[in-house]
Amino acid sequence: MRRSTSILAVACLALGVGCKKDDTKKSEAEQQAAAEDPAGADTAPEAPDEQATEAGDPAQIAETIGVEPGPFEVAEDEGAAAVVAEVTGTVELRRVGTETWEPAAAEAQLYEGDQLRTEAESSAIVALVDETAVEVAEQSAIAIGSRDATQDPASSVAALYGVSRFTVADRAPGEGPFMVYAPAGVVATKGTVYTVGVLASGATRVGVETGEVEVAGSAKLDAPVVLATGKAILIAPVGEVGSAEALGAVDWGTWRDEAEAGIDVKAAAEFHAQRVAALEAELEAAYAELEAQAAIAAEAEARAAAAEKAADLAAYEAAAPEIGASVDASFALSGRINFLTSALLAHAYVANALYVRHPDAKVVVEPVRPRVAAAVLWNKKYHAVARTHVQPLRLAWYVHHPVGRARAKLVAHPIPPFYAKAKVSYDVPDVRARVKVPVFRPPVVKAKAKVKKRISIRAPKVGWYAGVKARVRPAKAKVAWYVRPKAPRAKVVFGARATGSVGAMFKAAPPRPRAQAKIRFGGAVKVDHRAHMGVGAGAGARVKGSVGGAAVKVRDHRADLDAKVKGGVKAGVGIKAGVKGKVDGVGIKVRDHRGAAGAAVKGGVRTGVGVKAGAGVGVKAGAGGAAKVKAPEKPKVKAPKAKGEVKGSIKVKGGLKIGD
Repeated sequence: MRRSTSILAVACLALGVGCKKDDTKKSEAEQQAAAEDPAGADTAPEAPDEQATEAGDPAQIAETIGVEPGPFEVAEDEGAAAVVAEVTGTVELRRVGTETWEPAAAEAQLYEGDQLRTEAESSAIVALVDETAVEVAEQSAIAIGSRDATQDPASSVAALYGVSRFTVADRAPGEGPFMVYAPAGVVATKGTVYTVGVLASGATRVGVETGEVEVAGSAKLDAPVVLATGKAILIAPVGEVGSAEALGAVDWGTWRDEAEAGIDVKAAAEFHAQRVAALEAELEAAYAELEAQAAIAAEAEARAAAAEKAADLAAYEAAAPEIGASVDASFALSGRINFLTSALLAHAYVANALYVRHPDAKVVVEPVRPRVAAAVLWNKKYHAVARTHVQPLRLAWYVHHPVGRARAKLVAHPIPPFYAKAKVSYDVPDVRARVKVPVFRPPVVKAKAKVKKRISIRAPKVGWYAGVKARVRPAKAKVAWYVRPKAPRAKVVFGARATGSVGAMFKAAPPRPRAQAKIRFGGAVKVDHRAHMGVGAGAGARVKGSVGGAAVKVRDHRADLDAKVKGGVKAGVGIKAGVKGKVDGVGIKVRDHRGAAGAAVKGGVRTGVGVKAGAGVGVKAGAGGAAKVKAPEKPKVKAPKAKGEVKGSIKVKGGLKIGD
């Protein structure tokens, strides 16, 4: 059983309650000096509590968290959230829900929750589905975030340790801000270039090359500060944000080496072990709140469903505000859980890195290794809950929320006829009135109308990365953004060789689809937010009724170009729409790779991404080459009568530019 006094002590340390002092006027050098030693007078970690010193039974820990160890089984129609574009040296990946690392080569696909790390004198470039590029320096680690957990779909990354540089793509209409979750805070961007460095002490530094970002420390998630071009800021291990200073000309490799040279290994290990315990407690509380909001949303949606059945617009308009408020609160809590989960994963990663390098750290981490290892289970739980419980809320947001309806137009998500008749112009209550804990509210994105790219409101399109060329913006400084020191002084994680290893702690179960994963959440509250909106649970479900007028523009959320649909739209979340394109000047019938045949293609196909044509006719387009068209003997679906035929070959030139 957890002991409340010890948890409160750890939480005090984590949040700086009663022991923080005003450092807003300190120089970055002074802040960094304090960040290098988390065991200083102001942030002295206490001895691990009695509960944490007990090794614990792995099976009991998994049962307590409410998750089954083991990876997810990826559905055939689920595209990756990211792809490894370039690899130099030794790079490894770890699938969500698993403890072991495996070699990662170029073109390796990464899904939500997967982690990637680089060894000494190694690096990688990761291309995300939103066209953002991530440069991962040596001895660094990141995790791929969820696209299911925010109101506006957007990619995100967790910076677990080391140095990563982000070339964030411009935001498209209907797309949310790009998020980076660090162990000590959150960084939100609208399209810019910046670097995030995470030290073994738990401190985080953010430096902006172009544009601006919002930075919030874990101590005040609801009070972000704006960081402009050419500025850098340091977040202390306990989540206190310092003052912005000039980014300077020092490269990030030199910065990390100098910053980690003075870290006390044992103190750092104790700090990360205690943060693991504190974050577990915070996650339990956050999940309880999310479950409560899910129950409120379920009751409100039941009222909406009854109003729809009775064709009672007044009753629906009375229920809509409660749906909107509970959805807002649910997404805010989801963001908090996302941060807490990423932070837990980061602290566990560093604790393990110290464990395999230093005897002093091993003494500290060994008693709590099952709890440290359990970070991968919390990570799996979040990504399962995000997919099965949070992501469906986006549909409710698009339909019942006044702001969500405006976003629905941007991604051409249809509003079912009954709900479209109703007015939902109510005042949206402040989410802080419903949520008991501080939450980070993502900034409003001013999208560029000219930006055209895929906005996946469900899983990304399979094969979107075919022909992708990750392009990062060159550093403006006279030196490269990251330079490896010739003789590193740091010997904590960076600069230290691993002499031991970390074995698996949990017995992995066979892979299961996310929807079938054994995750305890929500109790009996399981709401299909698509059931009474005319949208079935499947990706290719149909919406009854027409949308708009005779002709509407519909974005195929798994394709690269807009599609024109005439008459009534009979597609739900997976819009079965055509793609404007041109195949050697010949109009052909092309089917969306999970949709119905019969969409005419006009104009030029420019994506270099695999497409499927006709009733099961496979068309795969590579970068710069002619596509091969091969018709299977037995089409899997019954297609309507064709109105055209395929002639010639599909030629695709170039690749998709990532991050530029």
